[in-house]
Amino acid sequence: MRQSTTTTRQTKACKIERTLYLDRTDALRATVTETKVLQTKTTSSSRMYRIHRISCQFGVAAASVVNVATGDEYNVLLDGRHSTCDCPGHTYNPNGRPCTHLEIVAEAQRRKLL
Repeated sequence: MRQSTTTTRQTKACKIERTLYLDRTDALRATVTETKVLQTKTTSSSRMYRIHRISCQFGVAAASVVNVATGDEYNVLLDGRHSTCDCPGHTYNPNGRPCTHLEIVAEAQRRKLL
């Protein structure tokens, strides 16, 4: 069953709409589509991920998130306000908006797919 969640945020340059699709077939997969609405044009991009649960000693859940196109792998730990991801975006901006990988794992956990 394919399920989606859409969030919208406004930046100085444009409005960004992010849609997260979760799908469990042979494995748990996520597709993230971002649409940026600029004054003169609209652009859209998609990324696909595989998600694998990792056993953890603390926190709510832990998972490995692998970008299907690039093979980049990031480890995510869900632990409330102390949730972490080892991707560059979260590592260098830990107090900002959650990275895509955290959002994917949190949504999968919320839907009891992990």
